[in-house]
Amino acid sequence: MYKFYKNLIDIGLEDYLDTYFFGKEWVIEDYLEKLDKFVARKEENQKNILRKKFQSLTNHTIINDHLYELMIGVTFHPMGEFQDSSSDELSPDILDNGVSIEVKNINAEPSEIERIKKIIPDNISYGPFPSDSNFESRYRDKFSLRVTKAKRQVAGKGIIYIVWNTSLKGSTGRKPKIENLFKELIAEEKLQSPDIEIIAIDFQDLRELVVKS
Repeated sequence: MYKFYKNLIDIGLEDYLDTYFFGKEWVIEDYLEKLDKFVARKEENQKNILRKKFQSLTNHTIINDHLYELMIGVTFHPMGEFQDSSSDELSPDILDNGVSIEVKNINAEPSEIERIKKIIPDNISYGPFPSDSNFESRYRDKFSLRVTKAKRQVAGKGIIYIVWNTSLKGSTGRKPKIENLFKELIAEEKLQSPDIEIIAIDFQDLRELVVKS
């Protein structure tokens, strides 16, 4: 079986891509090809940082977190430099011309819900996805959790990207409600932290932007 994306393989994403393609023949996807070419253009020290981020990981939810960093990098900050967070968990993901950039992931996958339960077990309403009535409360809580940490990582000044996902079955109908909710939450945060810009973007929309970048 021929495997494309040699540069993504080099930074540690081969097993992830095997799963992504359901263990079958790999095919060329425009957005993965763009990410592969983006990694190819990076200096060796940057590739080493990306290897540190990916090569030790087996949890695909955490891998997605770093994959979104790549997607944000190629789309909005192609000249930015990825930061090594292995020795400092409060460092930003990317520095671009002195601007600190942090990328956070909000999703509603069962594994993610279980992870959040362990972090703040008494503060979130749960229910089966996608039929539950508490998704807005859950998104609010996740937004607050992500942004609270991200503000520390950008040291009170910079850009925070929130990548969220409506690609799951049954969730696409919620997209307008989630977009409006994030607009409201971002406006509230802007009053508290005027030096931080927060941008919320749906994963599917981000994929399209990667292809166009």
